[in-house]
Amino acid sequence: MAPTGPVDDDGNVTARRRDADRLSRRVIRECARAQEPLELLERAATSVRAEIPYAVAGWLLVDPETLLINGVHTESVTREQHLALIECELTEDDHNKFFDLARNGIAAAALSAATGGDLTRSVRWRRLYEPCGYGDELRAVFATGSTAWGHACLTRRADEPFFSAAEVDLVARLGPHIGNGSAPACSCPARPRTRTARRHRRWSCSPTTEESNP
Repeated sequence: MAPTGPVDDDGNVTARRRDADRLSRRVIRECARAQEPLELLERAATSVRAEIPYAVAGWLLVDPETLLINGVHTESVTREQHLALIECELTEDDHNKFFDLARNGIAAAALSAATGGDLTRSVRWRRLYEPCGYGDELRAVFATGSTAWGHACLTRRADEPFFSAAEVDLVARLGPHIGNGSAPACSCPARPRTRTARRHRRWSCSPTTEESNP
């Protein structure tokens, strides 16, 4: 991983590379162990959160042709908040939209970097994040080649620091691994089975219709 941003000394670069390699190995192992696609996302989320703190998140499986949602693992996100984010994603012109990231081959991006540090330039931040006391957002796309199989949205609280370039790069490294693990279950005709758990929800290919868990 090439260093980004200012570097104090070679030791900092080495430490970041070591952290990135350790997290990558852990996520690869979790992808291999997971029996279900949503279990894979939950395991990946646990590993990432241990290295890159955040307050709330959504980890999603998508249909690779339409990018509509097949399944979602949420962390402290309500159904209403998730639907509001989907509506904003589909109807508003904003920074770091998942479709744009996937189309441009961008594996991860922070909202703070996209807005030049002024989060008020983002429609979803003004409408959804600011009223809830949230700050910076890091988005990731899980792709293999030019095909996206899922994505994630990690959000910090307003009093927490912006995501650093090193953290963005670290999450970007994980995208192909999670994409490879998710690929077999991400087409609409073969929806992933969902375990019964409050944080796991199964969605139809319509972005506004929730299916009930068995």
